[in-house]
Amino acid sequence: MTICVGTILAASAAAPRAAAQGTVQDTASVQTRVVTVVGNQWLNARADQFLASATIPPALLQRLAPPTVSDVMHVVPGVHVRQYGGLGGLRTVSVRGGGTAQTLVLVQGIRLSSVQNGTVDLGLIPTSMIGSIDVIRGGAAALYGTNAVSGVVDLRLHTPSTSQAWCTVGGGSFDQTDLRAGGTARLGTTSVTAAVDMMRADGTYPFGMRYDGKTYEVNRVNADVSNISGMAHVSGASWNVVTMLRHAQRGVPGPLVDGLLTPSRARLHDDDGVVGVLIRLLEKGAWQMSATGSLRVLDQWFFDPDATVMGPRGIDERYVQRDAMTSILLQYASAAHLVRTRIEAGVADLRGRMLQPDVGSHVIRRSAAAATEWQWLPGFAADATLRAALRADVISDVGTAVSPLLALQWRLAESTMLRASYSYDFRAPSFNELYYLNYGTAGLRPERSHTVNLGLATALTSWLHADADVFAMRTTDQILAVPTSAVATSAMNIGRTASQGLELGLRASLLDDAVLTHWSYTLQDVRDRTGSPGIDGTLLPYVPQEMISLGATYARGDVQASLQWSYVSHRYAQSGEAWPSLLPAYHLLSAGLGIRATMQALGIDLRLQADNLLDARYDVILGYPMPGRSFRVLTTLRWEQQ
Repeated sequence: MTICVGTILAASAAAPRAAAQGTVQDTASVQTRVVTVVGNQWLNARADQFLASATIPPALLQRLAPPTVSDVMHVVPGVHVRQYGGLGGLRTVSVRGGGTAQTLVLVQGIRLSSVQNGTVDLGLIPTSMIGSIDVIRGGAAALYGTNAVSGVVDLRLHTPSTSQAWCTVGGGSFDQTDLRAGGTARLGTTSVTAAVDMMRADGTYPFGMRYDGKTYEVNRVNADVSNISGMAHVSGASWNVVTMLRHAQRGVPGPLVDGLLTPSRARLHDDDGVVGVLIRLLEKGAWQMSATGSLRVLDQWFFDPDATVMGPRGIDERYVQRDAMTSILLQYASAAHLVRTRIEAGVADLRGRMLQPDVGSHVIRRSAAAATEWQWLPGFAADATLRAALRADVISDVGTAVSPLLALQWRLAESTMLRASYSYDFRAPSFNELYYLNYGTAGLRPERSHTVNLGLATALTSWLHADADVFAMRTTDQILAVPTSAVATSAMNIGRTASQGLELGLRASLLDDAVLTHWSYTLQDVRDRTGSPGIDGTLLPYVPQEMISLGATYARGDVQASLQWSYVSHRYAQSGEAWPSLLPAYHLLSAGLGIRATMQALGIDLRLQADNLLDARYDVILGYPMPGRSFRVLTTLRWEQQ
């Protein structure tokens, strides 16, 4: 598990250039130059000004009120959430057409991406304690380590400035129930924020299924879900502790194959616990030192009595994954440059019976890394800032990887910034890809990727900001699931891919910030370059070539409203652009309305949310039909210290 301590500060060349006290990043204050900002946080929502990035700010999260992280990711260009059915279905994120394991997911800098399979289910992460979401598009392994090949998603926790408490009760279509409670207490320099969320749904919803030239209305079954999660964030003057606990159980209905609805009794249970600690050890002049540590335990049980191909009793397996990491960060900062050096060490293991016979029931991975980063002003241009980073990783069961990054930020005008970057990134094979029974292949090499990005950020007016990025990425040794028989596949290093694309974004703030609007457009082309006949040059499965998101939110007084529309173009479910695997494009429209009544320190919020208003019938993943039109009603009681 890798701890990433904050986002590297961007020393902008904006006037005035005198040294000033910088912002706080994970409790560490550094010296940097003043950045002139026009407009609000929404207009200037960039997580890392050197790289293609965006921040979903608190104001937008409050107005959209998404139940889970997966429900808000569409506002960022280049981001696509792959959904396997309804509320209980797996929801993973893909950035710039990359595989889900090529996007690193963090919470407050703590790694959530599983060492077992490299993915994170964003549909099981509630937003009640999420204050903002930072998204980096493109490679950043030099800064974050393995999995940061196509992007990074960092969930930043909400830390209210006053003591408060809240309780939410809600429900909706398909027998969905939501219960949430939390609060913040401030005791001197110590702040404690905690929240508990419970969500359940029976997972039964109608969908249309074609068979023998006719369409039948049937119900999705065994797609129920029950998820209880808790988060806590305790911070003091020189330390932070973050804890996440989750218990989830759900049905696994499986895909529809050739129009056949086969009953499934498969179940998946998850118990997940994460704790991370950051302590500032030294702050003396321009020097700072901090230490971080984290521990994660994931206990999964999968039961499928119908999978008799594995034996007469089906599958009844339990896996326990443990992941621990510690690091030391030494930082030197001045008005002219910033230098960071980080040393990391970690250990991860997996226990389970369905592993390759030669490794038994227990596999272990030890890792160490050293990274350094420089940021300074070169002499050839007064308005340019250069950033360089280099990271070396040693992984016991994979080998070594060296990852460089070079980025340039150039201020072309008072409100226009050009950015350019190059990175060489890697992803270590997951335990499943190496050791899973009848699938894993020992000795897989890490995926390696070259990424080039050129971007422009500008304020067209005081209320309208625009971003544009073009990118190209070339990946070698990509790990693909290759069929080895009619019923079996194996993980192999044969994949090569080439991708390029364009990302555009507009953000506007109108009527004194009462109205926030966004528009994003993604055009991407991600193709197979393995050289295999019939496949080489074709689009990669499940990568849309176009994505559009358009939305507006309103908040004034005691009224909030939102309207969101998104479009995803056609995709193919199989390599080679086979016509039977074509998934048509789909449009989604959603709307929300909230009303608040306040009386001194108490407030009551009532919110009505309608999703998929056009009742679109679509699959994001072939064989996993999505629900139609749905409604939710939420009532929240709030108390805030006056």
